[in-house]
Amino acid sequence: MAATLSAYFQTDVSGDAHPRCRFPARYYWLSHQLELPGYEPAQHCPKLQAWGLFEQVQSVSLLMVSGYLGNPASTFGHSLLKFNTDNSRDAPSLFEPTVNYGANVPQQVNPLLYILRGVTGGYEGGFSDNYFYTQDLIYSRREFRDMWEYRLALTDYQRILLGLHVWEMLGKKYQYFFFDRNCGFRLAELFDLVIEEELLGGAGWWYAPVDLFHQIDSINENRIRAGKPGIIASVAFVPSARRKLFYELSGLHHSEIRVLNQMVEEEYAFIDRQLEGLATDRQIAMLNAMLAIQNYQDMAIGPHLSSARQVRRHRLLMARLQRPAQQAVQIPVPFMSSPTEGFPPMKIGLGLGGKPGQDVFALINWSPYSHESVGYNILEGGELVVADVEFGVGDGSTPVFLSRFDIIRLLNLHALPIPITEERNLSWQLRLGIERKGVHGGAYNGIAGFGAGRAWRIGRRLTGLALANLEIHTRETHTRIRPQLQVLYRGNKIRAAVGLDATNEGYTGNLRMRGHGQALYRLGRNHSIAAEYRPGSNTATITLSSYF
Repeated sequence: MAATLSAYFQTDVSGDAHPRCRFPARYYWLSHQLELPGYEPAQHCPKLQAWGLFEQVQSVSLLMVSGYLGNPASTFGHSLLKFNTDNSRDAPSLFEPTVNYGANVPQQVNPLLYILRGVTGGYEGGFSDNYFYTQDLIYSRREFRDMWEYRLALTDYQRILLGLHVWEMLGKKYQYFFFDRNCGFRLAELFDLVIEEELLGGAGWWYAPVDLFHQIDSINENRIRAGKPGIIASVAFVPSARRKLFYELSGLHHSEIRVLNQMVEEEYAFIDRQLEGLATDRQIAMLNAMLAIQNYQDMAIGPHLSSARQVRRHRLLMARLQRPAQQAVQIPVPFMSSPTEGFPPMKIGLGLGGKPGQDVFALINWSPYSHESVGYNILEGGELVVADVEFGVGDGSTPVFLSRFDIIRLLNLHALPIPITEERNLSWQLRLGIERKGVHGGAYNGIAGFGAGRAWRIGRRLTGLALANLEIHTRETHTRIRPQLQVLYRGNKIRAAVGLDATNEGYTGNLRMRGHGQALYRLGRNHSIAAEYRPGSNTATITLSSYF
């Protein structure tokens, strides 16, 4: 303390090199605890003042970015800090300052080495600052990820202290871990400085980015319950470029979608011939839609477009400019429920299981991250479950046994509401795990499976899925082909999945048909009861689960 105070009143150092400019948050905090001269960065720290926008910033937001399977570090989502220069509740301005925390990873690193180093802390991490348009370009337009903006109700003192501390942290290096010391953890550390409640009180070896938002939501509810103002001022949905595109195309008729796709296949070489006979307003609507598709795809490709794509864009623009001008109509994208309206990711469950003609046994399961296809989350029928372990107790032969252990279960759905030529719509799933085959003797079967196929939206609540799976088993038959059909139902209180698959027994072509099903009922904010039939182990279960 003495050294800090002495440094703050040095006279032989000036400008941005002065300790007050290098460590402004400490001085700002001390000035509210002791009788120290007030802190005005504009007078002494030009770089800090230019960066901080202290006169323009009105509020602070946390942004939750949905998961992205193209990068292992982004599988569980991402979080950002944003400084708002106005109080608008509309879409974020592209020129708002943002603060991002991530790992410093070299280009073209081996994926397996990347995962290993990320899990074991082999990378350095750090904070960086940029305008929001950089984040929007990467997350929304390149990776097609949705975002939710949680605008926080901080006091002026809290907002300024947070901004000054961020300035202190920019450029500093940390050890980065995928599972805990990640973006969510570091942002929670920042906010622990300025709010009364703890954001990291229960953090251990696992802290997913969404955990930060569930903790913020819990603090908000506790404050309101105690008669105090909440910490969340508003929650806004920021849809991805893909989601925006499909809502923009929703105004077209089915016949127009067919014509549009044909023109895409022809690379817009015969636009006038294809549009001939349509009313002028429909021609304009079709051309606007094609321009939207072209812009969407070009942004995803990046700045270096092929000459063929440039020719396509030129043809579209010339065709559109030959038609009358028209007022642009923006079709609003409906609000999508925020991550905190679903279940928190960590799950523990107690239940009962049994097989036909055998004893009923108790089940205990746990997973640090469980977003199931029948659960309440933002995956829209997809699934991401990690380290899902289940023990059985008292089956009549073994007091305690391992019922199932899934290292990972992943279902990535691409159920496009409107078919677009050249748009990837492959759905796929992955499973690595172990399951118990027989009660007596405790035989176990290791499974590594991958499947790919198509998914379709059937109305607002149903999704159909057809996959072809290839599985490797440690027990006979070792290599299995398993075609699968499934229907997912997503209701307000009930989620369910029923399906049918076929698997080969031996290698002579004999297929065995199997049905499977799962249903979940939401009991409350963080509780559910679920029933499931597992064809692999021929077990029926019923489980009461809590999420935290």
